[in-house]
Amino acid sequence: MKKKNVTLIIVFMAASLLNSCSVLRGLSLDGPSGPDMYEYKKLDRDTIFKGTDTFHFPPASSGRWIKGSQHLKYGKHGEGRLDSLIAKWFGKDCQLLIVHNDSIVYDQWVEPYYPGENSTVFSVTKSLTSLLCGIAVDEGYIRSVDDSVTDYLPELAQYNPTFSKLRIIHLLNMQAGFSFDEHYSLSLKDATKIFKIARLQYGSDFTKLFRHIKFKNQPGEKYEYNSLTAALLSWIIEHATGKTYAEYMTEKIWQPLGMEHDALITIDSRRHHHAHGFGGMATNVYDLAKIGRLYLNRGLWNGRRIVSEQWIDNSLVPTKENKGYHYNWYHQYYDDNAANPSFYALGLGHQVIYINQAKNVIITWVGNNNDAPFWEIKFFDTLCNKFF
Repeated sequence: MKKKNVTLIIVFMAASLLNSCSVLRGLSLDGPSGPDMYEYKKLDRDTIFKGTDTFHFPPASSGRWIKGSQHLKYGKHGEGRLDSLIAKWFGKDCQLLIVHNDSIVYDQWVEPYYPGENSTVFSVTKSLTSLLCGIAVDEGYIRSVDDSVTDYLPELAQYNPTFSKLRIIHLLNMQAGFSFDEHYSLSLKDATKIFKIARLQYGSDFTKLFRHIKFKNQPGEKYEYNSLTAALLSWIIEHATGKTYAEYMTEKIWQPLGMEHDALITIDSRRHHHAHGFGGMATNVYDLAKIGRLYLNRGLWNGRRIVSEQWIDNSLVPTKENKGYHYNWYHQYYDDNAANPSFYALGLGHQVIYINQAKNVIITWVGNNNDAPFWEIKFFDTLCNKFF
């Protein structure tokens, strides 16, 4: 290709990039590296309020405490002191919390992050949105996960008739079939792939995306990870309940579970006020661990029913389908250990709620390192097998 033609293409792509207000906003807020764990400080947001009755995980006795000096070997990736490996592999700005039998047995943070600081947990939010959906089903706001999305947002059928075939279960299992790139690179060569995700993350009204969305697969036909599904689910929850995401989360989860800190949920704008239920929650490891405890106890919190046992069972059903993704949670399995009992929520930058039912362990992690060289959930399975 001639140099002149290459230059023209670059100029055209650059012009297209500049025409996207959402891309420009993303570049101005986050730069080409994209969002980090403090994204919530940069966008409009609602507060999810804690209550007055706070629950704290107590520290374990000294005999049960996991010391940072204890030795750990993680496959072929290395071995050494646990605290040194964590600092080496995950870098600065992070915290790891391990809860066993309702007591804290390990709690390490790396500065400049300080313990309990709120962090954007990105796609862990999807798992919390799923929990809200389960409560909305329990309370009758949503009749069934088999309902069409057009039962709650009939205008979607006017945008594309395929929406009438799209069910809530398809949103929970990432089987919507949307033509939508889950692509975060802001490099020039990838400019054409980021317009939709930029409008979702930085646009002033993400619901406008659904007016023009196309389907590359029929709903329910194929799994493909897609944040637009959780965005639509959170919109449906708000519409069905008549409450904002923050109000419903405050009332049904944050206050009943005795969270230690107010949380935040980013919104597209004050004017349109749609919650980023796909990735906008900002909270901390201690309160994330309480979500894990709720799932370990199958929807009960100190004897109080928060969400139905059936919803928890459906969420944590072991499956190899959908790459282990079900009801916005992952089931961890290996070919040589299909019965592995761990489940987890995972967000960009290594935000995690990990639940090991067999060992009664909850591990929560927040961090700001997208470049950890061999980060795997299997690392947490290794921790559990070593210490419990």
